[in-house]
Amino acid sequence: MEVKIMKASSKIGLLMAAVGAMIGLAACGSQSDTSSSSKTLTLWSDQEIPATVVKSWKESPFHTQLAKQTKIKVNWQFPASGADFSQAFNLLITQKKLPDMIWHGFLGSADQMISDGVLMDLSKDLPKKAPHYWAFLKAHPEYMRAMKTDSGKIYMAGFFRETPQQTTFIGPEIRQDWLDANNLKMPTNIAEWENVFKVFHDKYNATLGFVPDWTFNPGFAGAFGAHAGLDPNSYIDGKKVKFAQTQPEWKNYIAWLHKMYAEGLIDKDFVTADGNSLQTKATTDKVGVIFNLQSVVSKLNTAAASNKSSAKWVGAPYPNQANGEKPTAIYMIDMYNTQGVGITTSISKDKLDAAYKWIDYPYTKEGQLYWNYGEKGVSWEMKDGKPTFTDKMTKGKYDLLTQTQLYTRNTGNGLGVQLLDMIRQRTDASSFNAGKTWYNGNKQVRQAMYPSAVSYTRQESKEIAQIMNTMGTYVKERAIKFITGELPMSQFDSFMTGLKKQGVDRYLKIQQDAYDRYLKRQ
Repeated sequence: MEVKIMKASSKIGLLMAAVGAMIGLAACGSQSDTSSSSKTLTLWSDQEIPATVVKSWKESPFHTQLAKQTKIKVNWQFPASGADFSQAFNLLITQKKLPDMIWHGFLGSADQMISDGVLMDLSKDLPKKAPHYWAFLKAHPEYMRAMKTDSGKIYMAGFFRETPQQTTFIGPEIRQDWLDANNLKMPTNIAEWENVFKVFHDKYNATLGFVPDWTFNPGFAGAFGAHAGLDPNSYIDGKKVKFAQTQPEWKNYIAWLHKMYAEGLIDKDFVTADGNSLQTKATTDKVGVIFNLQSVVSKLNTAAASNKSSAKWVGAPYPNQANGEKPTAIYMIDMYNTQGVGITTSISKDKLDAAYKWIDYPYTKEGQLYWNYGEKGVSWEMKDGKPTFTDKMTKGKYDLLTQTQLYTRNTGNGLGVQLLDMIRQRTDASSFNAGKTWYNGNKQVRQAMYPSAVSYTRQESKEIAQIMNTMGTYVKERAIKFITGELPMSQFDSFMTGLKKQGVDRYLKIQQDAYDRYLKRQ
């Protein structure tokens, strides 16, 4: 699903043409349209923490200017530096008096938060008090469903992405200069990838490198019709929830990784690798293919230029299946985030309108520009009909990443809609193109994704956490041992028996029930 954004020579609007009619005159008479508020809202947040180059949010251009843009003062409260955010949140909600608003990952637990008296149900007041946000949700049923509980309550203002391309930012990265030197074309399937691995190993003694964490999930699994890497993963087949590691396609994928490892084509140190060690191997020609974040592409090319190396890293497409069909899985996240801003039951009535206005602002045209680009005339200006970062951003005191953290948001998280062109402007071309390459032609993958917006009951949450606490470790440890040969593939049936004992069937039953409730949301 792509977020429809109106574009004209002199403006970018968040809402599609229908939104103006949906807001209508009712918004003009809404209390949420007051021009200012003398009340100061309190907001506890484990998101949008100020850039590290400032001491607090009071020195952050984005946070302080936001108050001027909205004419609403907000006292930001963040967990202490180094604190565990989950523990900090759990401690916060035990307090009798809560902040007026909380920014946290509420997906999956919102019904509990409402029934426990932590969050307000926004459903009744949202159309009048936050008309732009309401119109946006009405125009995008997928997002309306995600922002609702199973009982139909809306509980937070969310963060969304303009295009599906923005949901894919991890994939295979390859030495283009080595491909060119050996007259190799970009590989498109597993057979071609195997050939590339062998040539790179024979010519440069280089291997495939990856970190055994979320950056290698799903890895090359989609080329085998599988839906997971080394970490447990559930997926949707029709309307049925399945566990990827119980499927024969995953077994075939792991068997292939073992074959590559046995032939010396996978980095022998992958089990203990981390991001830093992987990048070190990449910059010293020890690996010729890696799986990592798109930002790493530009980092490696920058390092190559500094070292006067001819290395050129680019994003490579996820390989197709042997029959020519597109992969069943690539790295992809939802079009919305699990984090958002909810209004608590502790807020006083005289602050409520201001709170609704504050969460509505990012969905206005002005607010969308501010959350993506910052203050007009300072961090951006209009050029050729498009918002464009100024020299203050591209040639400022700090690097562009730090500058955007100082003056803007909506990079990895935020409120409203993250704009693709903002991402393009703040990202090196080689990294941006990598993300585009990975996503291109793979929209079918989303149909199989288990949505993060499902909700679990209190008992389900407890059960599923208990099961995954042991099963998650079990799956990953066995997957690694299968790859290295410590466990022979002949013991795969024993692995399946172990999953049964770990509670995989109960786990799937809980996920299926939650998914069925999700589909029934209106």
